[in-house]
Amino acid sequence: MMRLPRFRYYAPKTAREAVRVKADAGPDSAYVAGGTDLYPNMKRRQQTPGVVIGLSRMAGLKRIRAGAEGVSIGSAVPLSAIENHRRLRRDYPGLIHAVGEISTPPLRNMGTLGGNLLLDTRCNYYDQNYEWRQAIHFCMKKDGDVCWVAPGSPKCLAVQSADSVPILIALSARAVLLSPEGEREIAVEELYRNDGIAYLTKRPEELLTEIRVPARDGCGMRASSRRRAWCWEASPRPRSGWRGRRRSFAAARSTARRSPRLPRPRPGPRAPWTTRTSPSSGEKR
Repeated sequence: MMRLPRFRYYAPKTAREAVRVKADAGPDSAYVAGGTDLYPNMKRRQQTPGVVIGLSRMAGLKRIRAGAEGVSIGSAVPLSAIENHRRLRRDYPGLIHAVGEISTPPLRNMGTLGGNLLLDTRCNYYDQNYEWRQAIHFCMKKDGDVCWVAPGSPKCLAVQSADSVPILIALSARAVLLSPEGEREIAVEELYRNDGIAYLTKRPEELLTEIRVPARDGCGMRASSRRRAWCWEASPRPRSGWRGRRRSFAAARSTARRSPRLPRPRPGPRAPWTTRTSPSSGEKR
């Protein structure tokens, strides 16, 4: 069983208080919202902060505010809340589609939009437990000096797999960052750099507080992905209640009955038995 390392946990109630705690704790600290990325990394000893600053008690980071100029989404808003928000579903269907592709429903209930934007980079060699990585003498991203994806590469080639980032860039969304020096706003596209280790332009002491998506200009947009999200529904989402669910499963069964069945493969003819005669004894074998 992989266990979390020891750490001190703080639960501030405001964003400015969280920034002060982060400044006092220094580089040996990390923010956490849903914890679906940080805590597994800590169990695998990929990240080992001594101080963890929780954002779950900050009501200001869990709000979705819509206006004539667009919509503002708090960084700690759960992905499932975005997926089911009526205004977002009407005005930003591409964003809703992208958020729906993230992981599984239970993890979308825990994970947040800010956490998805700041998702750690990884590869098949880095995304393993400590003993596995120790057996290959670690990698360039953590405790080693070789990038096993491309051993001749001078930099780490770990990549990020956040589904919400491409559509937010297409929507010209902007990220708001808070630090002890004040607040600054940058385009989501400017939040990243082409480096597997230092992949963010966000400074360590800064806190992502909200994502601002401008109003649509009338053009339609749809997000597509070759990877399908995990879904536990055998049919289209029912309207409501057990009756709607029963009708949906009944429709699925009738569709399956109407679908043509492929003929079963028939075995081919068996090869005839052959006999050989020994040249010396004349016996059959």
